[in-house]
Amino acid sequence: MNMNDRPYNDPALSEALKRNSKEWLPTDFEERVISKTRRRGWWHRVAAAFIGTLILSGIAWAAYHGVHHTAEPQRLETLAVSQPQHPEVQHETVCFDNATLDSILATVAQHYQKQVEYRNQHTRSLHFHIKWNRTAPLADFITLINNFEGINVSQQQDTIVVE
Repeated sequence: MNMNDRPYNDPALSEALKRNSKEWLPTDFEERVISKTRRRGWWHRVAAAFIGTLILSGIAWAAYHGVHHTAEPQRLETLAVSQPQHPEVQHETVCFDNATLDSILATVAQHYQKQVEYRNQHTRSLHFHIKWNRTAPLADFITLINNFEGINVSQQQDTIVVE
């Protein structure tokens, strides 16, 4: 029987066969070791394929969410910096994007030639995303602001009062 006809490709076994001219038969112990090695090799390949699939899936997920979640906040920060000082004017509509109530009411009060009085200083720093129609009366804008929870805005003669 030729050495290549054997089902084992172990270098140590090949050397043992070369040294012995007699036909070599594996012992019970060797047979168990060889069969465990074969089974372990199969299991390792399955485990490696599974782990590789998990790693590639994780990388793809991280790349997808990393691009979408890092791009959005940067854009919003840019809008937050640029929009409150210079609101976007499209025809007669002004869009305030992530602007503070203080900057919104300053712009609105200037347009209607009113003063702003804050009785609750906490409300000054609240941020809003809101559209204001410059041709609408001040009462419409006050109604729009009052729709938000926790804010009460009213007009008293030449003053816009925020409570």
